[in-house]
Amino acid sequence: MKRIFLFIFALLFVFSSTTFAQEGKVYEFNDCLTVTFPEEWPVDILKETLPLLNGTSPNKSPSITLRILVLTNKSLDEFMIDIKEDIANHIKLNFRLEESQNLYIDDHEARLLIYSMYSPYGVKFYQLIGYFYSDQHNYGFYATGPYVNLGSDREIINSILSSIKILK
Repeated sequence: MKRIFLFIFALLFVFSSTTFAQEGKVYEFNDCLTVTFPEEWPVDILKETLPLLNGTSPNKSPSITLRILVLTNKSLDEFMIDIKEDIANHIKLNFRLEESQNLYIDDHEARLLIYSMYSPYGVKFYQLIGYFYSDQHNYGFYATGPYVNLGSDREIINSILSSIKILK
């Protein structure tokens, strides 16, 4: 009888839908959203001009910024077309679009663009640019780092983005 109880308990544990909280420190950003950054990351919240939250890993890569933007009447796809055109018009930046994705952040549609570019010293970097809307706000998120770290950085970036909870 004891074995059956332990077996049932083990099955319940394995098939449980319980999720465990992500490790890190939760930040509330301008009463609009919460986001979890790894505990060891320094995070700055600036509200004076454009509200933004910036977190940087201890080794300086990646660096992730969240911004609250002016509410627009454009659709997310129209807004992303404008962003792509704006970046393409800045030839001095020498950005190359590597990838674009559709994703969800807290059940809200989001768009993600990944660009590569070279520093004046010939080092290849990535610039991840994304946007999502809520009913009351538009949000932008940006991440940068050396291109060779993009694979491992994306795991961290995805973890941070998936921790976002939109409050309004």
